[in-house]
Amino acid sequence: MKIFRRAPIAWTLQLVLCFGAAAHSSAAGAPNSSTTAGTTPVVGGNPSGGDVENPMGGGNYDYFTADQDPGLSKYLALVSHRHVGEVVWARFWSGNYTEPLADCRYALERFPNHPRALHLVGEIAKITNQVSLAIPYFEYALRLYPQYGFTHAQYGHYLVDIGAFTAGVVELREALRLEPKQFQAKAWLAEALAAHPELGEEKPAPGSATGATAPKTSGGTAPKTSGAKGSR
Repeated sequence: MKIFRRAPIAWTLQLVLCFGAAAHSSAAGAPNSSTTAGTTPVVGGNPSGGDVENPMGGGNYDYFTADQDPGLSKYLALVSHRHVGEVVWARFWSGNYTEPLADCRYALERFPNHPRALHLVGEIAKITNQVSLAIPYFEYALRLYPQYGFTHAQYGHYLVDIGAFTAGVVELREALRLEPKQFQAKAWLAEALAAHPELGEEKPAPGSATGATAPKTSGGTAPKTSGAKGSR
């Protein structure tokens, strides 16, 4: 099956069916959210540590340039500590997935390309057999900030993990095109190609003169979220 980059959310449901994963539309205790075009989901409440006031206004900040603004850098440190820090990961490893998912969403609404938040939402998606859950977050991060090799590498590694090998290798190669010295992308790509040597011959990039054009998601909107099944 040929899988394209930058696919619409409808494709993610087909991916779930294709790989035999059971998709769940909602779960008890998951945060309610709503999405409008061009905005991040609005999630009620702050799942960890009381209310955190966003001093910058708005959202969709770039994780990788936040250190250039002292106020934003401080805010990123606070969000990272409270919403993707050790306490949140401890809840995840204890089998509680609902609260860490809410924390991931909180962080990704503010910093869509936050590496630890993307990693954790991917781990939640895999362990709850909802592999489509994480895809819109990666897609949205790359629509806003396509210039970072590490985000492409993370997405590629996730796709390989869920069995979308061709699409994953495409993302890993894109990561190395952007950042040829990205060691993690090199390691993940080598691992993927060792397991699937038939993918070793590089294919034309989507949208090139000889490659297929990847379908685009509509309107550049933030991911529409659904709850992960949590347990304690």
